[in-house]
Amino acid sequence: MIPSFQIGCDIVQIKRIRPYIAYKILTLNELQEYEALSGNRAIEYLAGHFAAKEAIIKAIEKSITDFQAIEIQYDQNGKPYGFVDKKTICLSISHEKDYAMAIAFCISSQL
Repeated sequence: MIPSFQIGCDIVQIKRIRPYIAYKILTLNELQEYEALSGNRAIEYLAGHFAAKEAIIKAIEKSITDFQAIEIQYDQNGKPYGFVDKKTICLSISHEKDYAMAIAFCISSQL
């Protein structure tokens, strides 16, 4: 069987993100990272994680309504990865002025 690649992407307008959603979408570990940030960096972090979790949901083609079921972690070089159902999803998260975007990539045989 040839594995198929799954890609998901999402873009978020940063000014539409409100701090209260942190407690709805972030895991406890992510929430600790978020609370250590301030100002624009905190909102960028939140927007990036929202976009990343949306991208992961699109890539894995599963109906996930609890964003806290997905955790974003970083390796020693700062590269983000998503974890859902004990599976690792490759991520790229980017911020540019008014927008945050993310791309998630996985191989269907991993799902």
